[in-house]
Amino acid sequence: MLPFPFRSEDWDRVKEVSIELVNASAADDPSLMASRFVELQVVLGELRANYGEHPVLLETEADFCDEELESLELYHRALALAEAHQLPKDSIQSSLHACLLRLRRT
Repeated sequence: MLPFPFRSEDWDRVKEVSIELVNASAADDPSLMASRFVELQVVLGELRANYGEHPVLLETEADFCDEELESLELYHRALALAEAHQLPKDSIQSSLHACLLRLRRT
């Protein structure tokens, strides 16, 4: 498994939808955020269909998920997959720790 197997034109759609999701968040528009998150999940699903499951896809979904427990599960899956394939895991671990801290505060 490669650390980043995706073609740039495939990943461009992820970046586009991610930016739209961030903009919806900045505009404090929950319904637009929800629809953009679903759109992101569809795009990530298409990449999974083409490339297989990959830690980058799991981490990206977790980064934008507004359910902390779901994010936590996605980060754990990403970390396990990265470890199994000896891929970089620093960003996953960092995001996982931040998620755990947010959960501790609630």
